[in-house]
Amino acid sequence: RRWSNAEIGALLVEFLFSIEHDGSFGDFQSWLRERPDSPSVATVRNRLGTWNEMKRNAIEQIVASGRLSELLAVCE
Repeated sequence: RRWSNAEIGALLVEFLFSIEHDGSFGDFQSWLRERPDSPSVATVRNRLGTWNEMKRNAIEQIVASGRLSELLAVCE
């Protein structure tokens, strides 16, 4: 396996912090396509589950790292 679950999760966290996207799954797909060395959407779904599961886990990771206020600022 080329991508670990942790690496894929880190990509999702990076996406959530990108201000040019709205946080939707469609935007995540587009965002991944802009990165030629990224895993496919199918790989991400197979490894991390549904979009809601992915976002919940990413937000839990953000909270655990103490970056929640930074994410909230991006969302404003």
